[in-house]
Amino acid sequence: MSRTAAAGMVGGITAELTGGSFEDGLQSAAFTQLFNDNAVELRNIAKSYISRQINAIKAAPTSWHFEGRDARNRKFASFSIDQVENAECWTEMPGLQSSAHQDEIPGDERKFIHEEGGELVFSGKDNSLVTVPVYKGTYNYINAVAWSDVNGVGGFA
Repeated sequence: MSRTAAAGMVGGITAELTGGSFEDGLQSAAFTQLFNDNAVELRNIAKSYISRQINAIKAAPTSWHFEGRDARNRKFASFSIDQVENAECWTEMPGLQSSAHQDEIPGDERKFIHEEGGELVFSGKDNSLVTVPVYKGTYNYINAVAWSDVNGVGGFA
């Protein structure tokens, strides 16, 4: 017997024992059971949907920032130091602007940014492309610019 039928039977018997109509008690209890079962099911569906949406919203910025930047920077990954250091479309970033890419190996890493946003870091030891995730170059949605290029004040952004 289904839960709805069982609830209807109990409702009908209870109604009749308390002076009401079996039929009215049956209908009331059966509809109440259906409503409650469906409400729980709908609540669970809604909670699941909302949870998926929240997770997607949380993942979007992470994907955009990490995976998105890696994907955009991939097209620059085959360049060598010789192809980059004298090309007009690449700019070497000095000192502090490349400091986040320095590892513990002697020799200063060299960071270059491309006018289209690409970023490459070369080892200070042997000029090989750095591929270690913590130190490698990442795509820049907005490239660093000298403050003097912006407002005539020295320094950099």
